[in-house]
Amino acid sequence: IADLLKSKNIIYLNDQTNIENLKIFTSKLLYYKKIKINGPINIFINGKTNNNFAISENKIDVLSSIYDLMYIYDQEINTSCLGIAEDEFGFIVSFGKKKKRHALLNSTFYFNNMSLYYKYENALSLGIYKSEIQKQFFVILNILSSQTSKPISYLWEYYKTPKFISSIEAKKLGIIDSIIS
Repeated sequence: IADLLKSKNIIYLNDQTNIENLKIFTSKLLYYKKIKINGPINIFINGKTNNNFAISENKIDVLSSIYDLMYIYDQEINTSCLGIAEDEFGFIVSFGKKKKRHALLNSTFYFNNMSLYYKYENALSLGIYKSEIQKQFFVILNILSSQTSKPISYLWEYYKTPKFISSIEAKKLGIIDSIIS
């Protein structure tokens, strides 16, 4: 199946996220860029966050690198949510080419771990750590703002608390462009 997916320019992201899975995903993007494929790259997503990976500086670094790779790509990159897209998976769905970001009707987007950036709000000893993480989070919000056409201030408030959103709500928010039913 892996060879068939590769021959059809398909990347399937599933399971739980961790640095290794995201590195493999990044290497697949680099591979497709190197071989100069014909046609679009299709990324299908159905996955959740690994709680051990929930709040880490590496996660944001990897996410911003994935966006940069997808943004500078010569090929069209289509993204589709096939079930659940939690946290970074939801962001990756939004990174697809505008008008080419899809979700199945009953797909769910769950943004939970973004609220962890506020976990240590009053901890003076962790102030610098929190400040650095928030700066990195603003990088992600800036990317999301460019993809959704929503102001950063709106997104900052929106992602402060955990949320489950349907594919219909994801479309209204600008994370996806169409619903496949």
